[in-house]
Formats: sequence, C-alpha cells, structure tokens
Amino acid sequence: MSKFKARLKDKFNFDVSALDDYTDEQSSEFITDIIESSKLLGMLRLEEGVKGSRELKLLTADMTLKTMVGCTPSPTGAVTFSGRQISAKRLYAGIEFCNEDLNGKYTQMLNVLGANRQDSEMVLENVLIAYLGVLLRRKAQRVVVLGDTLSGDPELALFDGLVKLIDNDALVNVAYSLDTAIDESNGYDNAKLVFNTIPAEVFDDGLNVVILTGRTEARAIIDQVWADKDFNANIDDRTDDGGSISFTLPTTDIKVMSIPELSGTGKMYGFIFDYAFLGTDLEDDLDTIAIKYDDYDNKLKAEAMLRLGTQFVLPQYWTRLRLTPTS
Repeated sequence: MSKFKARLKDKFNFDVSALDDYTDEQSSEFITDIIESSKLLGMLRLEEGVKGSRELKLLTADMTLKTMVGCTPSPTGAVTFSGRQISAKRLYAGIEFCNEDLNGKYTQMLNVLGANRQDSEMVLENVLIAYLGVLLRRKAQRVVVLGDTLSGDPELALFDGLVKLIDNDALVNVAYSLDTAIDESNGYDNAKLVFNTIPAEVFDDGLNVVILTGRTEARAIIDQVWADKDFNANIDDRTDDGGSISFTLPTTDIKVMSIPELSGTGKMYGFIFDYAFLGTDLEDDLDTIAIKYDDYDNKLKAEAMLRLGTQFVLPQYWTRLRLTPTS
C-alpha cells in the first residue's frame, strides 16, 4: 500500500468506493490527511464555565498627584468598572460509522471476526480519535479567528471571530499602509509600520504582544530583508513550530507569528495574548470525542459537544494593518 487517504461521505459513513476489491493486504499502517496547525487556541486566555454569556470584568483607576497643603488631604481620583461580554455557543460535531461498509475491500481486515461483534467495535479507534481530535481543534481555531455570522460558510457563521471583532472596533489603532498588497518588496516595511503604531504602553508594561499574520505575509517579511541585503537586519531565530513561522522582527524586540487563517489575506495585527480570550464550558471539551454504539441501527458514532466563543478587551492597545483599498 503506497498511500491511503481517509475520506468521509456527506452522510458520515465509511467511504471505500475508491478502493479495489479485496486483496490479501495486511499492512496496518494508515497515513492521515494533512490538517493545519491550531497552535493559536492554546495561547489564548481560557475563560472556562461560559455556558451562555459572561462579562469580562475590566477595571481602570486614576488619582491625581498634587502638592500636599497643610494637614488636610484633598483626594482626587476614581475607580471605573467596565466590561465586555464573551459568549459561548453550544456546538456539535459527529460522524456515524457502519462497519459493514468496510467489507469487500482491503478495509475488511479492520473488522473483528463475528457478525455480531463486528458492528460494536470502533475500527482504528486510536488513529481515528487522534485524527478527529486534531480536526476538531483546527475547525475550532478557524471559527475563532475567521467567524462571521454573515458568512456563507456554515462553519464560520456560528459566531463572530477575532478578525471581525478587531477590524470593526473603532478604538483599535490603525496602521495605514500605502500598499495595496503585501509582497517581498514591502513585507518588512508593513510589519515595521504595525510595530511603530503599537502604543508604547504595551511594551512598557511588558504585555505578551506579537505581530500576528499569515505564512505568506511572514515569508514576504523575510524575503524583503534578504532582498535588501541589510545585514543589520538578519533573522537568526526563525522557527517553524507546529506549522507556525515565528521570528523576531529585525531591529525590534517583537515576535512575528503566523497562523494559517491569515495566510494570503494581507492582514497583520499587533495581537495581545493577555487581552484575547477563548470562552468554553470546560477546557477538556476541546479534546473529548465520545464513542457511542447504537445497537438498534448497528452503527457507531464519534461525537463531540462543546461550547465555544471568543472576545478581546482593551481595544485601545491593539493595532491592525489597513492596506490601501484597490476600489
């Protein structure tokens, strides 16, 4: 067996139609399809126990430093409480399997002996659960980043994600670029523009901020540095961990980090992990896929239920790049 790609029909059962009729194939190695990184999910601040909506509690305070006159103080100041709601929707994902569909092809070797036992045991359970778990997290990150209730994609229309929330917040700082697209001639210039627009307080307070962008845009940054042959702007610490490019933006102390959702979009953000939240009911729900057997239909189900939502706070410290519109 040179290669095997697991594919599932819209009706969520085993699809063996692309396979030849059964031969004496005994290899037990299965190669799964590629799933892009969902590294960002694990870096957001987790807000557990969100079954509907919850207020992210914000506090600011100020007091005036003044000359003390005599023995009578004159306090001047205020503590302001505010908040921003994070909502989590209850989501479901499931696949239904009929083990009988595996017979007649080499996949019949996966079924246990016995007509009665055959349908009640999940074949390739460890492989499938691991693969579906990664797939679930990938889909979760996609809606967390790109979610838009007006989207024609039903998986993105579940709730508004970080891109829409940030792009539509008038308090977010905007780095206005004269470029209409990001390429190897301007990638570094635009990243530096974002860096220069991030409020100084973000750095002074030591917040966990990165320039978040896509792989194509991150490569454009690297390519411009190389093309300009600016040896004072070398990139020595580049890593490619879990599908995400990461490196320090030359002449600065800020990291550039790529995620697949932003690749080719021309988007860059001064993204503050301390102020970005992932709402869920229980963290383990993101990794829990239950196996259930329906003895009436003689079918197995792999199911996951979770609550998911996202929000960011203190928009006045965030930054986004805005390319010049072409029309």
